[in-house]
Amino acid sequence: MEHKTSREKAWVASKKRNNNVIVNDGSYDEINNLQDDSFVEQEEGVEEAVPLTEEEIFEIRKKIGILLVFVFIAFLAMIFILIFDPFAPKKKKVPEKEIKEEVKEKEITLYDYEDGKIVLSDKYISSIYSEITFNVVDNYEYDTYFLFRNNTTNLNTLSDAEKIILASKTNEFNSILEKISTSSNICEETISIDSDELANISQKKYGTTVNLLNNFKYNYYYNGSYITSIYFTLENGKYNGKCYDHGKTLAKSLQQELISATKDKDNLYLDVKVVFITEKGVFKDPNFKYLITNDKAAKASTYMQNANTYRFNYIISKDGYYLNNVTLLK
Repeated sequence: MEHKTSREKAWVASKKRNNNVIVNDGSYDEINNLQDDSFVEQEEGVEEAVPLTEEEIFEIRKKIGILLVFVFIAFLAMIFILIFDPFAPKKKKVPEKEIKEEVKEKEITLYDYEDGKIVLSDKYISSIYSEITFNVVDNYEYDTYFLFRNNTTNLNTLSDAEKIILASKTNEFNSILEKISTSSNICEETISIDSDELANISQKKYGTTVNLLNNFKYNYYYNGSYITSIYFTLENGKYNGKCYDHGKTLAKSLQQELISATKDKDNLYLDVKVVFITEKGVFKDPNFKYLITNDKAAKASTYMQNANTYRFNYIISKDGYYLNNVTLLK
């Protein structure tokens, strides 16, 4: 009884197990009998995406930001190199003095002018004419007729006193005084000029040497305005100046008017109308032989039409110019 019961239990247990018995009846091979699902190859499953955390998102954004900053800096560096090229050989700095000399070399001078008429407002013409213009005060201090006494006056035939008068009227001499003062305050300053400077100016501007005098008078003008009269005395190779009041008596004077300027090769001609005036009237000549008018109310625009014309002949070169002679034209 117990034995039977044990067998029944064994049979029942076998019914509860999965039917995995392979039956081979000769019709199919073993492989075709593998019907149990436990032997079917299972497809590998796809993992489900896991959302990023806030910290991971922050780290990614941080890295991207750093990358963008780096790219931006690299872009700016590239632009800088293209524009300024810091690796190119440095250019040699040209001294300021050399730059000024180069500019000076390119400057057009009278020597470079084409032949023909030159406008009277030209800077060179205005500058040169100012050196031969006798102002009212000049007539009080010395004889202003000396350039016009003869039909032709060569500069080397002038007296030393006359040469010094012309030399002291140059722009170069006036510049020496301007360095001391440009107002009447110059009378409170020490006025001293090397005698060699005056001699050099005479040689340069008039092509003639001058023997130094013990003294001479000079009228100082700045920008066309009279400043003061200065009396220069030679002492130990220097001309020392003192201011003084110019004369009050005017015996004679002259009046000038520039009418033309002409360049002809190495020559510059300034044509100037000149009249000579005394208490008796206005004359065409410095010897008072040809009266133009004795009408004291006469206007310059009227009597200058009848004035004689004097030609100032300058020799010009690349280095400058000098006055050679003065000739009466008519």
